[in-house]
Amino acid sequence: MKLFALISLCSLTLFATASLSADELKGKAVYSCPFVDDLPYGVVAWEQSELVRTPGNSRFVDYASGSADTLVLDATLERDVSKEADANPRKTTFWTAWNERGWAIYVKAEEPLVGPLLDTLVDPKSPGRSEMYEMFFTPGLHEVPYYQMMIYPYTEKVSFVDWGMEHRFYRSLEPYVKVESLPLKDGVGTFVFVPWEALYDRLPLEGG
Repeated sequence: MKLFALISLCSLTLFATASLSADELKGKAVYSCPFVDDLPYGVVAWEQSELVRTPGNSRFVDYASGSADTLVLDATLERDVSKEADANPRKTTFWTAWNERGWAIYVKAEEPLVGPLLDTLVDPKSPGRSEMYEMFFTPGLHEVPYYQMMIYPYTEKVSFVDWGMEHRFYRSLEPYVKVESLPLKDGVGTFVFVPWEALYDRLPLEGG
């Protein structure tokens, strides 16, 4: 079997959907998330793997300040998002896979100015400091709370947004998730790993 990921195009939004009916999947963007026994771990391992030789997923739209209004349940979250009118588009691609240890997401963002951005990070007003991926997912679609992360690839800062108090069926991802970002020749790569330990009651099992 395969785990699937549903992608909302206002930001990187991942919904683990191990076993949904055709009606439940209708009208949703669905991406196959294969089981990989020897799952790459870290940016270097993903860059050297055959997985990134596949097309990946690049179906996104511009994320501007008005896009946040469409997101569910996060009206109180402030985002510093803007887009320069003359900004050239940058291609962002992601791949996702899983194994018995957990779920991995690899994001590769093209950026020809990666060198200058890194060189100016000491400046508090450096554009690299504001570069950010907003990533959230629900491990299911039926009244399942979602998990959210703000990942700043150039500063390696990660902010976790918890949408509820911790309890038996909801745990903060912060103690569990591994995030790594590294500069590439023509951009930046970001690796995210969610161990099943954090989602032990939402495992992608047949019939689950």
